[in-house]
Amino acid sequence: MATLQTVQTQFASVDGVNVAYRRFGKQNTFPLLYVNHLRGSIDVLDPLLFNIIAKIREVILYDSFGIGHSEGAVPDSTTAMASIATKFLAAVGVSKGCADPGLGLPAAGTQSAIGDGVVLPPRDVLEGAAGSNDVPPTEQEMHGLFFYPSETSLAAGKDWWKRIHERQVDGEERKEFLVGQGAGAQLTPFSLSL
Repeated sequence: MATLQTVQTQFASVDGVNVAYRRFGKQNTFPLLYVNHLRGSIDVLDPLLFNIIAKIREVILYDSFGIGHSEGAVPDSTTAMASIATKFLAAVGVSKGCADPGLGLPAAGTQSAIGDGVVLPPRDVLEGAAGSNDVPPTEQEMHGLFFYPSETSLAAGKDWWKRIHERQVDGEERKEFLVGQGAGAQLTPFSLSL
């Protein structure tokens, strides 16, 4: 069975734009579509997480417009982002979905869905997700976003950083973190809610 480190990148046409994706794992009725974190591409995902999921469920990872291996311009609204995801699923033959509650992260745009009893993380955490848009985030910046500042958590963060760099496929150039104008466009809808 293919793993995140070995699965080939494929492309689907969405509104005439080539969208990169990777599909692997145990086929089932409802594949899991993973919508990546801010500034992330399908080249910086954790194989430990996705290879475990792929043992019991089919996984689809994709780069939306203008991100990573995909063509086009990064959308600057959550409505456009959702539309691309929906059209992408249709393009790869997924006609019905199943929403798994609780899998979203505030930094991935779920703050618009927050309701009674749910509190946003501190403003500086959301603002920190942006970092400097002109350069890729450093290992230390990513640790600050995703890991608690303890010795054991930061050790886990270092292991995670090594794993997200494991994928090296012949003939495929790595496309890591979104920078520049595309990062700014991706962050626009989230900055409006701060």
